[in-house]
Amino acid sequence: MRVWFDHAAGLSFHGHAATGFELAGADHRFVLANATVQGATVLVKSASVPHPLYVRFAWNSVVENSLYNNDGLPASTFTSEPSPLHR
Repeated sequence: MRVWFDHAAGLSFHGHAATGFELAGADHRFVLANATVQGATVLVKSASVPHPLYVRFAWNSVVENSLYNNDGLPASTFTSEPSPLHR
C-alpha cells in the first residue's frame, strides 16, 4: 500500500529503521509492516497481508516516531480506517 503525505518534501527515516507502520486486510487485524520511502510517498508491505485495505502509523503509543520530512518535522499518528473506535 502506498501512502502520500502533504508537505512531505524529503521524507526520511533519519537513519533509523522504519518503525510504526501496520497493515490490515478486510478483517481489520493489523500486523507490523515494512516501509520504504519512495519520493514523497511511503510504500508499506507485509507478506501477512497480501491484499491490504488499511494502513496506520505510530498507532501504538510506545512506538518511537521514525518518519520525518525535510524540515525535520515528524509524521503524525494516522490511520486510514474510517471510525476505528466505532467498529
